[in-house]
Amino acid sequence: DNLRLEKNRLEESIARNERACLLEKERDWYKKEALHLDKVLEQTKAKHRDVMEKFDECEQDRSFLKEQVEKVTKQNWIMTKKLKEL
Repeated sequence: DNLRLEKNRLEESIARNERACLLEKERDWYKKEALHLDKVLEQTKAKHRDVMEKFDECEQDRSFLKEQVEKVTKQNWIMTKKLKEL
């Protein structure tokens, strides 16, 4: 009877150890995956910052060019009007 109890206790202990090892492996995988995803996130954030900077530059260029077109259009209209008056 004592041997049977000892055997059951040892089997339970082995099962707990196997479960603990499995959980440690899962934990290590999740930790590795989290670190990888963190690295990917940082790279994505850096790319996003670069794209936003380029976007802002393009918006500034667009605004400048729009103003220039409006000025030239107005000057052209004035010059055309003056030319007709001659």
